[in-house]
Amino acid sequence: MEALFNWVHGTLGMHFYTLLMLAAGLVMLITGLLHQYKQNKRDKDFEESYGKEDK
Repeated sequence: MEALFNWVHGTLGMHFYTLLMLAAGLVMLITGLLHQYKQNKRDKDFEESYGKEDK
Protein backbone atom coordinates (compact mmCIF):
# COMPACT_ATOMS: atom_id res chain seq x y z
CA MET A 1 0.00 0.00 0.00
CA GLU A 2 2.86 2.34 0.77
CA ALA A 3 4.31 1.74 -2.68
CA LEU A 4 1.01 2.76 -4.29
CA PHE A 5 0.86 5.88 -2.14
CA ASN A 6 4.42 6.81 -3.08
CA TRP A 7 3.76 6.15 -6.77
CA VAL A 8 0.62 8.31 -6.86
CA HIS A 9 2.23 11.07 -4.82
CA GLY A 10 5.48 11.01 -6.79
CA THR A 11 4.08 10.51 -10.29
CA LEU A 12 0.88 12.53 -10.22
CA GLY A 13 1.92 15.04 -7.57
CA MET A 14 -1.23 14.61 -5.48
CA HIS A 15 -2.31 12.72 -2.42
CA PHE A 16 -3.77 9.24 -2.78
CA TYR A 17 -7.14 10.22 -1.29
CA THR A 18 -7.42 13.03 -3.86
CA LEU A 19 -7.23 10.43 -6.63
CA LEU A 20 -10.05 8.47 -4.97
CA MET A 21 -12.19 11.62 -4.64
CA LEU A 22 -11.63 12.45 -8.32
CA ALA A 23 -12.73 8.94 -9.29
CA ALA A 24 -15.83 9.22 -7.09
CA GLY A 25 -16.66 12.62 -8.59
CA LEU A 26 -16.32 11.24 -12.10
CA VAL A 27 -18.67 8.36 -11.28
CA MET A 28 -21.21 10.83 -9.82
CA LEU A 29 -20.97 13.04 -12.92
CA ILE A 30 -21.53 10.11 -15.29
CA THR A 31 -24.44 8.85 -13.18
CA GLY A 32 -26.06 12.30 -13.20
CA LEU A 33 -25.69 12.69 -16.95
CA LEU A 34 -27.15 9.25 -17.59
CA HIS A 35 -30.06 9.99 -15.26
CA GLN A 36 -30.77 13.28 -17.06
CA TYR A 37 -30.65 11.57 -20.47
CA LYS A 38 -33.00 8.77 -19.37
CA GLN A 39 -35.39 11.20 -17.66
CA ASN A 40 -35.63 13.35 -20.79
CA LYS A 41 -36.35 10.21 -22.83
CA ARG A 42 -39.09 9.15 -20.37
CA ASP A 43 -40.63 12.64 -20.52
CA LYS A 44 -40.63 12.56 -24.32
CA ASP A 45 -42.17 9.08 -24.41
CA PHE A 46 -44.83 10.16 -21.89
CA GLU A 47 -45.75 13.21 -23.93
CA GLU A 48 -45.99 11.13 -27.10
CA SER A 49 -48.16 8.52 -25.40
CA TYR A 50 -50.59 10.83 -23.64
CA GLY A 51 -50.24 14.04 -25.63
CA LYS A 52 -50.01 17.50 -24.20
CA GLU A 53 -53.09 18.55 -22.30
CA ASP A 54 -54.42 22.05 -22.96
CA LYS A 55 -55.17 24.03 -19.82
